[in-house]
Amino acid sequence: MSTFSLQAPSLKTPNWSFLIWAIIALTGIRLVTLVLSPLDLFPDEAQYWDWSRDPAWGYFSKPPLIGWIINASTSLCGHGEACIRATSPLLHGLTALFVGLAARRLFDETTAVWSGLVYLTLPGVFFSAGFVSTDVPLLTALSASLWALARFRDTGSWGDAALIGLFLGFGFLAKYAALYFFGGIVLWAILSEDARSALFRPQILAAGLSFFVVIANNLLWNQENGFVTIAHTADNANWGADLLNPGKAAEFVGAQFGVFGPILFACLILVTIQASRRPVPDAVKLCLALSVPIVLVVSLQALVSRAHANWAAAAYVAASPVVCWYLVHHARTHLLRLSVALHLVLGLSLYGFSLGANTLALVPGIDPFHRVVAWKDTAAAVQALTVEQGPFDVILSDDRRLMAALVYELRDWEGQEGPPLKMWYPGETPGNHYAMDRPFEMAPFKLEQGNRVLFVNRFGFPAAIAPQFAASEKLAEIAIPIRPWRTRPLHFSLLEGPL
Repeated sequence: MSTFSLQAPSLKTPNWSFLIWAIIALTGIRLVTLVLSPLDLFPDEAQYWDWSRDPAWGYFSKPPLIGWIINASTSLCGHGEACIRATSPLLHGLTALFVGLAARRLFDETTAVWSGLVYLTLPGVFFSAGFVSTDVPLLTALSASLWALARFRDTGSWGDAALIGLFLGFGFLAKYAALYFFGGIVLWAILSEDARSALFRPQILAAGLSFFVVIANNLLWNQENGFVTIAHTADNANWGADLLNPGKAAEFVGAQFGVFGPILFACLILVTIQASRRPVPDAVKLCLALSVPIVLVVSLQALVSRAHANWAAAAYVAASPVVCWYLVHHARTHLLRLSVALHLVLGLSLYGFSLGANTLALVPGIDPFHRVVAWKDTAAAVQALTVEQGPFDVILSDDRRLMAALVYELRDWEGQEGPPLKMWYPGETPGNHYAMDRPFEMAPFKLEQGNRVLFVNRFGFPAAIAPQFAASEKLAEIAIPIRPWRTRPLHFSLLEGPL
């Protein structure tokens, strides 16, 4: 096997040197784009940042790794948006390297280099590298787990087995979707005699042990908190909704052509069909077992309820090597070059658009940035009205996304010059992180200093909440411009408690 080198890359035939330089270059471009970007934090990002200020073994809606990662980055470079998001390009670069290393173990050098390049330039990776999310460390952990599993298949060593469990444990701490990996391994063992020979060794116990050592404290945290994260994850499935939504299923599958790329996703379908009809190498069975079932399961989820396009992201760590293997060994590397070139053009264009996202009027309906602009303006409007109409003892809301944005954007004002931010909490089971962390309790009515409450949300006068106060009145309604055709409404009400 060849060793890594930082000599000038060849443009004729991609090699390890080319892959390393590509990772360095694209990671650098992504970091510079983050520094120059005018995009505000999306409310979920703001919530992850809020978690990072209090590192714990679990949080309401997600495992703890994302909070730890943001805590590490902000301790180095501060609490600006670029610093909060900076780990995403770095982790995607590391994932591309692990994907290449795994493919080298499973297939060959050429497939390995193409696998790393393909992952690095996936449309979904281009997009997610601009934000901080739980998917990013999950994919890094899964790629490292695939590499460790490929090593264990060859060596059968205790150390490689322990690495599988270690990396999968960190994947579990990133997002519970890491459990897909176990299902894939079981399917691989069903499909392959070689897999059963590799897995049915006493050394595999080291994988299970190291996995449970890593995740044990998160399980204990869930037990102490009523398994709130696991319950929230189940609620996200929304299986109580109307059954059978073929339109949503078709929309999800169509989105995968955008996430993985049109050429690559079509090729993944083709490889899967051919593998069902004729013998294929064991490594192909492994990669398909770790990828295709995820797409199928989430497609079924979309059919019976709903599914976001990124819910199948875990599939594309193993899908990248198997698609590259197929195209390399069927002399169709021109399709790989075309796919990478297409994704580069689309991805770099996306970054160019993002730099003007606050002023550029994109076509209605396809604007990818409308959810990450004008949150600073939103918080500034809340602050201005609070000062103008105040004093208030509390700013209250029942809107999780608005609360997350306000907590981040008003972080230097809240508790210093401004009143505390509280989440409406009627005393039932908390419905979100802020109901746990910043509850405003009405039974009995609890205010430390007074009884003037500024209620703010995006949905209108709180008719269900107002009767629980002694007096209430509408104060104002403001429309925050987001796009020429879109605004974000803010509704302000005064609620007064018992005298």
